[in-house]
Amino acid sequence: MRTLAKLAEICRTLDVRIWHGHDYKSNLFGVLLERLCNLKLATTVHGWVKHTHKTPLYFAVDRFALRRHHEVIAVSRDLFDASLAAGVKRERLTLIENAIDTDEFRRSVPPSESPLRRNAAGRLLVGAVGRLSDEKGFHVLVEAVERVLDRGVDVELWIAGEGEEHARLDAQIRASKHHGRMKLLGFQRDVRALFEALDVFALSSLREGLPNVVLEAMAMEVPVLATRCGGMEAFARDGEDLLLVPANDAAALADGLERLARDADLRRRLARTARAKIEREHGFAQRMERVRAVYDRLVS
Repeated sequence: MRTLAKLAEICRTLDVRIWHGHDYKSNLFGVLLERLCNLKLATTVHGWVKHTHKTPLYFAVDRFALRRHHEVIAVSRDLFDASLAAGVKRERLTLIENAIDTDEFRRSVPPSESPLRRNAAGRLLVGAVGRLSDEKGFHVLVEAVERVLDRGVDVELWIAGEGEEHARLDAQIRASKHHGRMKLLGFQRDVRALFEALDVFALSSLREGLPNVVLEAMAMEVPVLATRCGGMEAFARDGEDLLLVPANDAAALADGLERLARDADLRRRLARTARAKIEREHGFAQRMERVRAVYDRLVS
């Protein structure tokens, strides 16, 4: 209640007219503040990926709040459909997929010239970025890389990120006979430099919307291998923008990695078409124009 009172004071002091939430808590605060502060309510639905014993409660709060917002933005097709199923009226719902700054995420040197690759020269360097949690499927990716190495394909895996699964993944890698070919990098401040070093980006998620890391990798002209989870299948054209494989399937992930490792022409083609797709459809300026249109509807 103290937080609610403080937020109401801020809204009145700054003459706030639009409240834009991004999770169940800020969405609920918006509903509670709407009449107190004469607000118009917007929210962006990013999805729930970390499931705990409290998640059903958070879902219930979010469903309650979403149905009371004037405008709801979904960042992927699966979240658009989930919002409809949760009771959001179609006329209040807009699909605006994630976007990035294509000037910031632009490759300047080929992977072979990256200073980060000093100890991985000549190998296919596979990278993954994300929170180290179960739904990201990094344990499946480690198993897939083991399978590829068993087939004699010269690859190395780097996983960047922090999270509660670090100890489990570290133990899995240490127990592998290929432990020298797999690294947990921890938090990486300069993710752009990491993308520049990679030959392939792997998204091994079990559940996902449309993650920014995929857009960043594509903008950096890194060929992407991703699982068919959440919004990925609606977003991409398999074999043209990136490669898609079933989720939670180490064998399929390994097949995809081997295919990319053995086909340099395919990697170059995917990299080229991926960059073109991001420039055409997922530039940040384009996204913000669409968000501004939502705001215009709210205040008109």
